[in-house]
Amino acid sequence: MSCKKESEYQKFLKEWKAKFISPVSSAEMRKNWLKHASVAWNEAKKLKEADKDK
Repeated sequence: MSCKKESEYQKFLKEWKAKFISPVSSAEMRKNWLKHASVAWNEAKKLKEADKDK
């Protein structure tokens, strides 16, 4: 069953990269980048942990 969870994790990473790894569009986004990155990192870790528990 971990396949499904892993694909959620992969999807999350792909969406995150599309948002934040692409050239940052505005000064506001640049200012908030670190905060968003840390939130996304924690979310990704949660998904990975959930995958490990199965």
